[in-house]
Amino acid sequence: MAGRIRDPLVGRDVLFGVILGITWSVIYALSHLADQRIGAAPNLPSPQFLLGARQVLGASLLHLTGSVQATLVFFFLMFVFRVILRKPWLAALAFVAFWTFIKVYGEHHFWIQVPVQVAVYTIAAIVVLRFGFIALAAGILVADLLLSVPITTSFSAWYASGSVFVVLLVFAMAIWGAYTALAGRKLWQQQLFE
Repeated sequence: MAGRIRDPLVGRDVLFGVILGITWSVIYALSHLADQRIGAAPNLPSPQFLLGARQVLGASLLHLTGSVQATLVFFFLMFVFRVILRKPWLAALAFVAFWTFIKVYGEHHFWIQVPVQVAVYTIAAIVVLRFGFIALAAGILVADLLLSVPITTSFSAWYASGSVFVVLLVFAMAIWGAYTALAGRKLWQQQLFE
């Protein structure tokens, strides 16, 4: 927020956010597979990621603003719970219970969704309390992007450009976060190779 984008803590938080987003994506992908095994409809990608480069870029920018808004909502809610309950761990429990209830209310397969949402929002509560705004915003952005795009390993598929763009964007965020977190130090010390 102070404009110190090259600060190693910012790089660390972006790197943690990328790891967080990938973790959430894997959790949600596994829950979608479990839902489909018992007859739920498949989870389809966002149509904007199928309409060409301009639409992919626009959808990615919309996900960026959405991740900042969601992060602000998470922080505000955690603040309210901390003011009411006075203890961070009680606020975290209330935060997880609130979001889990909101997400699983009315679900047909709630026995699958309850542990998934508890895991996702427990991780979110830890990130809010431990790492802060940048890590959570980066995590939500990465998860939203990865869960919205049809990921493919076939570069000849007509929708592969959206997949490649999103994967390269996430990879670039991770590389930038790691590079900035190192603050000019070498990844491997010279002594290791002597």
